[in-house]
Amino acid sequence: MPPSGTEPAAAAAPPSAPPGGLPGAVVFSVLAAALAWAAASPLWLGGQGLEHPQNRLFIQVMMATPAAAAIIVLSASGGRRGLLRTTGVLPLRPLRPLLGYCLAGLVLSPLIMGGGILLAALAGGYRPDLTDFSAFREFAEPLGLASAEGSGVPLGALGALLGLQSLGLLAGLPMFLGEELGWRGYLLPALMPLGTWPALLVHGAVWGVWHAPVILLGYNFGRTDLAGVGLMTVWCVLFGLVLGLLRLASGSVWPAVLCHGALNSSTMMVVVFGDADAGLVGSDALPLGVWIGACTVIAALIAVGALALRARPASAAGR
Repeated sequence: MPPSGTEPAAAAAPPSAPPGGLPGAVVFSVLAAALAWAAASPLWLGGQGLEHPQNRLFIQVMMATPAAAAIIVLSASGGRRGLLRTTGVLPLRPLRPLLGYCLAGLVLSPLIMGGGILLAALAGGYRPDLTDFSAFREFAEPLGLASAEGSGVPLGALGALLGLQSLGLLAGLPMFLGEELGWRGYLLPALMPLGTWPALLVHGAVWGVWHAPVILLGYNFGRTDLAGVGLMTVWCVLFGLVLGLLRLASGSVWPAVLCHGALNSSTMMVVVFGDADAGLVGSDALPLGVWIGACTVIAALIAVGALALRARPASAAGR
């Protein structure tokens, strides 16, 4: 859906298929996966897994591999000169609708995570503490932001956390661009000959499987088996629909970059609103109930958006 007051025609044109076509998309997918395993290999070879002292560094390097794969494939197919335009990094215009889509991306992620937490709490899959914010206090005490033994709402600590999360989002933009330049910048447009919805679903599935090197170590879901990869793939297909639709509607990769970054920052909400006795602090696994709730919110957003798009031609014809 375009930003309020902006007609669809005012937005940038949808991305065209990059050089290389569908064969290029296949090569990209294989190359991105191979580079991801190479980037994460120190976590496996040392036997330390996610306990490796440099695990964050290796994961950050892994996040850059989709961009590297896209650059390699585009260079091999003669598209390197126009790489920034092909992948939606440029142009940054028309500016007003682009800013509207970027704002939508920033808003959608907290909405998805907040809605997931609410649904999980209602279903009994997540235990909140909205009186003392005990899980957040336990998390914030080592940082000097709040006392774990305090009571009530730690407004100062919450404000400080919001500021830190905002700074973290800005600092992390190059990493999120590394992923988005590959997945939404290159792969999604390359798959568009399949049709819009098949391209959206396939690119999300490839994105999910690409996470296997760290998911199999227990990242995100705390599982070290193929079920964890399956859960991540389902998540990436659903969240990939949101990111992909932002990319297609805006003609730019930046709304997806901001939405992706905001989603990673929004996962902190699980700790902010949680009960310390639920053991959320220090756990790398996102509670399954919140994951299911977030998937439900995404499915609802996609359904509402699809209905709105279907109704638009009739309303436009009546003008």
